[in-house]
Amino acid sequence: MHGTEEVWDEELAERLHMNAEALALLAEKGVQPGQKTRLDYTFVTESRTNAQKLAAFIEQETDYTAKVVNNDGEFEISGQTSEIELSLETVNAWVTWLVKEGRRFDCTFDGWFAPMLIQKKSNSDAQKPE
Repeated sequence: MHGTEEVWDEELAERLHMNAEALALLAEKGVQPGQKTRLDYTFVTESRTNAQKLAAFIEQETDYTAKVVNNDGEFEISGQTSEIELSLETVNAWVTWLVKEGRRFDCTFDGWFAPMLIQKKSNSDAQKPE
């Protein structure tokens, strides 16, 4: 998990690129720019201690939930945010913060998704007559 600054910068650049793609996909599904929703996020690390420290930090610094799960020796930190505006600027700033804070605890940011929007869209799609 230990990475150089160059590796971390590449990770962040990749995540920011993925944000644009994810928001474009959500827009295709009818999500309006600027709409607010809760987002789920995940980090991974090989250290239980680092996972616990990051989870505690996130809960202390934000109003997000955070829990640690052991997945066969790899620890996952997952949680949910308060409502976040789904704009590229806001999501990029949020992801940049998560990647940076994850680095401090030797944890890798593993991504985010919008379960409430996916669930709402699936439910409304299921109710449409064919």
